[in-house]
Amino acid sequence: MFGRDRHILSRELELRAYLDARIHMFLLPGTATRDTILALVAANLADVCAVASARQPGVYWLTPAGLVNLPKRQARRKAVRQRP
Repeated sequence: MFGRDRHILSRELELRAYLDARIHMFLLPGTATRDTILALVAANLADVCAVASARQPGVYWLTPAGLVNLPKRQARRKAVRQRP
C-alpha cells in the first residue's frame, strides 16, 4: 500500500490491522507533488519490490536516499531529540 497518512502510526489498532494482514506500507511525504512522488517511486522501486517479496510486513518511508523502515526512523528521531 502506498499512502501519505503519517497519522496511521498514532492509531495503534489501525496500524496493527495492516500489519496483521501482512500489508506493506510505503509512505510518501504528505505535501509531495506529483513529480516528487513519481521521482520517489522510481528511485525506490527496486527496494520496494525486494521488501514486498520478503513477505515481512512493515512500514517504510520513500526518501531520495532510499527506503527508511519504522525502527530506523524511530531511532533517528530519538537521536535528534537527545541532542544537546
